[in-house]
Amino acid sequence: MTASARNKALPSSMTTPSKPRLIIADDSADMRWLVRTTLQPEFPDVLEAADGRQLFSLLLRASFAPGSSEPAALVLIVDVRMPVYDGLEVLDAWQDDELHIPVIVITSFPDDAVRAEVERLGAVLLPKPFTRATLRRVVSDAACQARQRPEG
Repeated sequence: MTASARNKALPSSMTTPSKPRLIIADDSADMRWLVRTTLQPEFPDVLEAADGRQLFSLLLRASFAPGSSEPAALVLIVDVRMPVYDGLEVLDAWQDDELHIPVIVITSFPDDAVRAEVERLGAVLLPKPFTRATLRRVVSDAACQARQRPEG
């Protein structure tokens, strides 16, 4: 088996340990597709959630690197308005000072209350609609934060 074939057989999280895992949470399959395809070159390991319950479950499972007790490098893109629990409710419940997950909050409704909550949570707000270039830039900045997270 060639090295290339072995790498294809391994989970992407094992073949690209220096790249953070991306979690996309949005109830719109079209928006998840847009974000995933825009960011696929930088994030070969992408997990998706269509509602707040799925997001919370993904966060629980993805918080540690496979086969390690060390926190995994994650970048989270979350929509505000989703079924079951909205994105801000999940983020508020998830707050964990030890994991240092960079979060980008996307929304079509960036009112003052949403802006204040996003700021309180230490996340970055990216109003919809946004360009692919803006998405790449904002997420790239967040990924750099994930790679440089403080040692805990």
